[in-house]
Amino acid sequence: MKILTRTAAAVLAAVTAAAVWAVPAAAAASVQGISSTSCIADNANILSRDTETYITNISVALQENCSGAQIGVYTTDYVGNNTMEGYAYEVFQAWGLGSADQDNGMVLLMATGDDNYWATPGEGLESAFSGNVLSDLLYDNLEASWAKQDYDTGARKTVLAMAERICDVYGVSLDMDAIGSGLADSSGRIVENTQSRSNGGAVLTLILLTIIIAVIVIAILKTPRGPRGPQGPTYTGGRRGPNVFFFGGPVYRPRRPRRPPPPPP
Repeated sequence: MKILTRTAAAVLAAVTAAAVWAVPAAAAASVQGISSTSCIADNANILSRDTETYITNISVALQENCSGAQIGVYTTDYVGNNTMEGYAYEVFQAWGLGSADQDNGMVLLMATGDDNYWATPGEGLESAFSGNVLSDLLYDNLEASWAKQDYDTGARKTVLAMAERICDVYGVSLDMDAIGSGLADSSGRIVENTQSRSNGGAVLTLILLTIIIAVIVIAILKTPRGPRGPQGPTYTGGRRGPNVFFFGGPVYRPRRPRRPPPPPP
């Protein structure tokens, strides 16, 4: 009986130990949807395509201008038995955002089912995003939208605020909102809308052509015309004299009548 009890206790201890060791593994396995070529993992399906593009444009600009810095947004319904901090760290480690030598990545974790969010910076950004700074940033840019379940807007505003602070860290001046919206490229240069410019040129050409045609028509209508002459020859009596041509047609000038012959002597 004692042997069986000891055996059962040993089995129970082994199972307990296996469960304890399995918790971190399960946490790591639950991190899904991440890719080394993307800074978006929208597992909760709460981000619009426009917002994903907006965040991606900003992250690319940071990577090119701020020593490889990146911001990733990871959404999920629940974090399970993990804490928000622990899960965000697992995501950060698995994703590998930022430069390897500077460790300047940033993860924004949004867990809608748990009604909670968290942000974790790499060691290279910890001094710029201390606990109070990061807490205030999240409250100012995400909390109001989160309370209304407008996660899409909250993600955009938060990533923009993070990016602007990272630019300050590296002494870079970029209009991150314009870059995110596609109005500027990753270096900050304004992108010309060639389609709008082409359409504008076509409209201007049409207007000028219309004006030219209108001027020509008005000029023709206002051109003075001479009086029309008689439709045919006019006789005023007597013999027909030599004809003289005038504008509008020939006019026949009559000869004067001859004097009568003198009386006989």
